[in-house]
Amino acid sequence: MDSPEMHIDTIQNMLEKGQFAVAYDLAIDSLNAWYSKKYEVLLFDLLTALNEEVVHFQYAQYKIAHSCSFLQRICGEQSRVPRLAMEMVINNRTALPVLLATVDTTTRIPELQYIRSKLQELDEVITSPNFHVSFEEKAPATCDKGEVRHSWALFDAPRPGHYPEKQNHIMQGKTTLFMTEGTIVGSLKHVGDSSLLGLRNVQRPDGTMPIIVGGIYGVPLEIVQQSHRDFSGPWSKVIISQKKSMNVRPIRQGWATESAESAREFYECLIKKRIDLENTFKS
Repeated sequence: MDSPEMHIDTIQNMLEKGQFAVAYDLAIDSLNAWYSKKYEVLLFDLLTALNEEVVHFQYAQYKIAHSCSFLQRICGEQSRVPRLAMEMVINNRTALPVLLATVDTTTRIPELQYIRSKLQELDEVITSPNFHVSFEEKAPATCDKGEVRHSWALFDAPRPGHYPEKQNHIMQGKTTLFMTEGTIVGSLKHVGDSSLLGLRNVQRPDGTMPIIVGGIYGVPLEIVQQSHRDFSGPWSKVIISQKKSMNVRPIRQGWATESAESAREFYECLIKKRIDLENTFKS
C-alpha cells in the first residue's frame, strides 16, 4: 500500500502543474485511508488554488460541496479547511443545495449561520423527516432551458414580467406538487426533464436541509413514472407522509448564474405562487 507521503508528493506535483481539481479529488480520497495535519495544510492550499482558478473551480464545485460534511467530521468544526470549503460554495451558490443537504446547518459555524439567516429572511424553515438525500438517484439533465420550463409550468412564461412574447399557456399547471406538513415543498414538471424545483425550505431533524427554495433536485424514476400516471390535470398534488417518504438528489440552485438580487426577486415570486396555490387548495 502506498504511504501517505507518496500521495502527498503526487498531490503537490499536480498542484505545481495546475491540476487543481484532480489533486483535490485525490486528496479527499486519500483522507479515507489516512489523516494528518499535513493533509489539512495541503487541502487548504488546494482549496485556495481552486478558488482562484475559474476553469477548474467549476468542475470541482459539486465535489467540494459534497465533501464538506466529511471535512467537517475529520478536520473538526474549528478547522479552516471545512470553513473555507463552505465559504466557497456559499459564495458561488451553484452547489449550495448539495452543501445544505449534507451538513448540519444548525451548528454554530459562521458560514452556515449566514446562509441560514438568508434563507430564513426569504421564507421560514419547516422541519420534516419525510425527505431523504440520496446521491444514488439518477440526476436529470439540468440547464437554463430546463429552468425556463420550470417557469413555464408555474407562470406560463420564462420569468414573471420577462419575455412576455414567449408565453406558453399550454404548459402552465403541467406539474405535480409535492406536499407535506400542509404545505407545498416542490414542483415536479412534466415538460422536458422531470426535475423537482424546491418551493420551501425543508429541514430534517438532523439539521440537514434536503430542499430549499429555488433548488433543483432529481427524484427516483418510480416517483416520476407514478406522477405521470396519476397526473389528472393542472396542479396535480401528492401528499408525502412518513409512510410515503421520498428520496431527493440535490443538483444545483436554479438561476444561480444570475445576480443575487435578481435570483432573490424570482425566489420571492416562487414563494408567492406556492402560497397562492396552497390557498386555492384550501378554498
